[in-house]
Amino acid sequence: MEAKSFWKNDTKDEKIEYIPLTMALPGKEVTIVSINGGRGMKSRLYSMGLTPGVKVKVLNTAAPGPFLVSVRDFKVALGYGIAKKILVK
Repeated sequence: MEAKSFWKNDTKDEKIEYIPLTMALPGKEVTIVSINGGRGMKSRLYSMGLTPGVKVKVLNTAAPGPFLVSVRDFKVALGYGIAKKILVK
């Protein structure tokens, strides 16, 4: 899957790259930009503290197992399909 890119402030000088959380490397700290999912999934992730603007640290990306992240001083295990729907920068 390739990264989505958006233009910042309608100027083509600066490009912002958004990638799925699954593409982030272990040990990296990233910021959640958006969650591409239904109302139920978003509600569940929001209740776990995974909201747009929050910084998360990727702990483990071992597929096919759980995707581990650290958010707001606690660890969260996500399924690969859910993690794929979270866009980060």
